[in-house]
Amino acid sequence: MAEDVVSITGATAGTITFDGTTYGIDTRREWRPNVASRRRGTLGGRGSYSDVVETIPIFIRSNTKAEVKTKLNELIAAIDQASRWWRGEPVTAVLLNWDADGAGSPITSTILGQAGNNAQWLVLSPKYREHLDQFVIGPINLSFVRHGLWLGTTETKASSASTGNPAILTAATFTDDAPISWPYNVEVFFDLGGSAAPLQDIYVFVQSAANKLWLAEAEARDGDSATGISDEVVATASAGNLTRIDCDSDSNVKWLYFDTTFPNTVNRIALYAMVRNRSAATVDWTLTGWVNAAGVSTFSYTRNTVIEAGDNVRQLVYLGVVGVEPSTNPRVYVVANPSTTGAGGDVDDLDVDFVCGIAIDEDSHVVKMWDVNVETTDGDTNVQIDHRLDEKPSPLVSMDLDSDSSVWHYPVYQGDALLMSKGTVVAAMVVGNDTAGTDWVLEDGGASEIDLTLSVTRNKAFLVPQ
Repeated sequence: MAEDVVSITGATAGTITFDGTTYGIDTRREWRPNVASRRRGTLGGRGSYSDVVETIPIFIRSNTKAEVKTKLNELIAAIDQASRWWRGEPVTAVLLNWDADGAGSPITSTILGQAGNNAQWLVLSPKYREHLDQFVIGPINLSFVRHGLWLGTTETKASSASTGNPAILTAATFTDDAPISWPYNVEVFFDLGGSAAPLQDIYVFVQSAANKLWLAEAEARDGDSATGISDEVVATASAGNLTRIDCDSDSNVKWLYFDTTFPNTVNRIALYAMVRNRSAATVDWTLTGWVNAAGVSTFSYTRNTVIEAGDNVRQLVYLGVVGVEPSTNPRVYVVANPSTTGAGGDVDDLDVDFVCGIAIDEDSHVVKMWDVNVETTDGDTNVQIDHRLDEKPSPLVSMDLDSDSSVWHYPVYQGDALLMSKGTVVAAMVVGNDTAGTDWVLEDGGASEIDLTLSVTRNKAFLVPQ
């Protein structure tokens, strides 16, 4: 059976291969990679799994003392480069590679540099000088910290194109099950139809199944305190209609409710609503999200979110996270309370275009981008969310403005852009409006809804080399 080949790549001096020729692993002192564990907390670090410390017993040999010292310094420089990369300096990532049976298809883990503050990279043998005279150095303990995941090959799947937005898009099923959380990159393609679009605020909700994302048009709601009407302005409402909640009635509390498509494995839901307070100066509206399971009379609810008078633009409002007893298709309520009633006719009412939510678990991600420039020269653009685990210290959110990688925009974003999932599919819900708050949905310059397509590239990942 062929031997596994371990190497370090990306270093300025070139590839360092531990095959026993110049560099080798000391077989008298057994070594196998450490195995990462799942992080206990969500703060700090990158991804679901912890970084690990490796201490590899190695030796270096060559034909002269000078060559041995040169090779030692190249190894030190490689770990130093990895530490500088992790601090954000403009150097190449240094990778630890494991090629099972020397088959030529290595998996890689990114080296982050020294194992701790003031930790030693190398521990030399007490007989270092004596061995150096024999053109060999060893045993040496090479210590560093690396990402807990080993990354393998990639696979790309795409969704069919939507006919407008907001939309829930699902990439085709991946070939292999993911026994642990695997990282993936997302691209959302915008078909602008050749018209330059205004600046947009875009939300990308990502989950491991389409039924863990939910969106309901407000005009399809139940509840007797609101009326579905056509939008009165040029900007297109989602599905062409919205619901206007009247503040002229005697009852302060207004409500809408919706039956969802969430599965019975869900126990926490984050809720959002696309709304506009029409009041310029008089009425504040307080919104709360409520949820109850089918057949259960008790509710869980979010914090109160106030949309003040004067904040009369169209906006996606985060209502909060609610817990729910596991139940198929739990019901969501949006409760709206005006600060005063009988004021000013419909100019003080609340418009609701749609309500949406995402199941909260280890596969859920929400990334918001502000002031996204989707103006193009040929009518096509896409937004990319790239984990870059083997390239850069942090993920990247970017936009290719003409789909040929010649014009790029890097929007300000909020959320965890390191996307990971155990599912065999990836579903995304894309919603948003223009930055000025004059549109309900993502539109091109001709006031037409932008069609969307989702593409997902998933990395195989391992905790143990194989």
